[in-house]
Order: sequence, then C-alpha cells, then structure tokens
Amino acid sequence: MRKRERSKRLSSRICPAWGRDYLKVGYYTESFFAERDIRYIAINDGVDSDKGDNNFTPFRNLFNDFYARDTSRKIRAILNAKANAGEHMGKQPYGYLRDKDNPKQWVVDGEAAEVVKKIFALCVDGKGPMQIARMLQKEKVLTVKSYYAKCAG
Repeated sequence: MRKRERSKRLSSRICPAWGRDYLKVGYYTESFFAERDIRYIAINDGVDSDKGDNNFTPFRNLFNDFYARDTSRKIRAILNAKANAGEHMGKQPYGYLRDKDNPKQWVVDGEAAEVVKKIFALCVDGKGPMQIARMLQKEKVLTVKSYYAKCAG
C-alpha cells in the first residue's frame, strides 16, 4: 500500500475478489486495513468495515477459499478425463480443421497443409526461420492469423 492520503477506501464486488487465500484476506480485512484506517467495502457480500458487524466475514472468506479450490479441482479432473479419453484439449493446429460431422476430431486442411509441407521442406533444406518467413512473405502467403480470419469471414 502507498502512504499517500488520497483515498482510504477499498471496494470490491465480493470479498475474495482480490485474494483466494483466506488467511491473507483475513489479515488484510481484520488487521492491515484497520491499522491504516482504511474502509473496506465488499458490495455483493454486504461487508462494510465502518459498520463493524463483520463477524461472519472470516467464515465467508474460508468458504470462498474452499469454493475456489474445489472448483479448480473439479475443472482439472474434467480436463484430465477429456485428455485421457483422447479428446483434443485446445484449438486445432495450423494445417487442420475441425471435422464438421464430429467437432472433437480434426481433419487435414488442404490449403494450409500445403504451406506446412513447404515450411517443413525448407527447414529440411537448411533454411532458418527468418529465411523461411521472408520467402513466405515474398510469395504473399497469409500469416496464420490472416488465414484464420479469411476462413472465418
């Protein structure tokens, strides 16, 4: 915190919006802010340090910390299950498209695949990344971002 006297109020939408560690949040809301005469307001949780009726706040911080950890654990479990089932976890790489019949599968994108093959051949021939990039620019080959934009619209 700065020692300037501009504003002595901190507002957030909910209690843990600026921290998920309930011990740290508790330290700031119970000690740090009080010692520095800073008013803390959590709008959606109805917390206002000026009112002094924040007896439930430490429990709310603990529940919010548990909720964040539990949600994170569940999301990791879902992503691991998808990966173990062989599902693709991200955007398809350049040179592939999502299959229209089964969006979880990728199919070769003929136009982009030719560019990928050309880049690979140039690399095998000993060309470096800058040389390859210059050659592709001379041939007016679209960048990946431009190619995706062209395909999308």
